[in-house]
Amino acid sequence: MRKLIVFYLFTLSIICYADKWTLPSEITATSPDAQYFIKVIPGNNYGKSYSFEGAKINGYNAEASLYKVIGKSKFRLKSKFFLKNPVAPVDIYVNNQGKTITLDNWSNLGYGAIWVIYQTDGKVIKEWGLKDLYSDAEIDKIQRTVSSIWWRCDEPKLDSNTNKFTVKGVLEHEFSLDLSMNTLEARKQKNVCKDSPF
Repeated sequence: MRKLIVFYLFTLSIICYADKWTLPSEITATSPDAQYFIKVIPGNNYGKSYSFEGAKINGYNAEASLYKVIGKSKFRLKSKFFLKNPVAPVDIYVNNQGKTITLDNWSNLGYGAIWVIYQTDGKVIKEWGLKDLYSDAEIDKIQRTVSSIWWRCDEPKLDSNTNKFTVKGVLEHEFSLDLSMNTLEARKQKNVCKDSPF
């Protein structure tokens, strides 16, 4: 009987829920002061995605085009560059200085480079993976689905006054990225969000 109970508890601990993602499509984002906007075309490098790992479906990563507004209905291409995302980011933002921020990978929340900052020329300034934000013990507690590890919740906030980008995490975590210094601060915050997206 004891062995049966242990096996039952072990089975519960590794349950993964099913989930469903819509097909990736073009993404756009505008800076708070409307002086920059970015357009992202999805890639087709599926073989580099966690969900398709090992599949011989290799191509190009997602491609971003950053534009600078120079007048009414006028803009010019500032830079064109490939993102770290094999297919597409889940979320993308651009601040008033033209820095691009991406969160997570399409169909693979919590895997790979989950948080990346790019300069206006497309060069990566910094990137973080899940283990940079949570301990191994904490990661084991985060809700999973077949494709993803649901480490965050709610809509991220880009504050143009403080130039800070805030993400609410599970397990009472809150992450604040200072875009002036490119530094990330993690702090404990009660009732930040539910520990499960379900």
